[in-house]
Amino acid sequence: MYDLYHNPLMPEVLETTYILDDVTRQRMINTVLSQKDTANYHGGYTFHIEDMHGDFDKLYNYFFSVVESIFGPIDLAAKHKPWCWANVYNKDNFKTNAHNHIHTASINAVYYLKISNDMLANEGGLNLYPFTKPIIQFQPDEGDLLIMPNYTVHEPLFHSGSDYRIAVNMEICINSHINDYYKEEKIYANVNPKI
Repeated sequence: MYDLYHNPLMPEVLETTYILDDVTRQRMINTVLSQKDTANYHGGYTFHIEDMHGDFDKLYNYFFSVVESIFGPIDLAAKHKPWCWANVYNKDNFKTNAHNHIHTASINAVYYLKISNDMLANEGGLNLYPFTKPIIQFQPDEGDLLIMPNYTVHEPLFHSGSDYRIAVNMEICINSHINDYYKEEKIYANVNPKI
């Protein structure tokens, strides 16, 4: 049902796509950009997207259904919030840090809604920090969706252009421990390695 991939060097990070038609994609971009200057930023980096058209609800539901298709039914925790958060930056307002989502979620995702059209090679992507291996750099295309367990340390990368990069962050909070749900054997059974 889904085209799913994992990086053999870091199999807990899953990759798929969520393709939008041009009208929906532009409406979602406009929604985010219309809120970026007045939003209440969470931790200084992201803001909760006010979704007046239901577009971000559909994106979130897609993320949720992909996770269930791999790992099985989700027992949601009381603190779960099916929200989408925007991370919007260009060369003039770049803020980031290496972080994980241990304190806020069990599973998190990053959806690349808009890639800057004026960034250089190896800019604007995402560094992934495996515990005992070298850094993995992910260079996204628009429509890419990365899914990872809460303990995955990651960091958005700077880009030198003035056009905006827009990533949408999403989280799932479950009642069970992440290692009892997000299991490698289920990844290997349901997700293809990326060659």
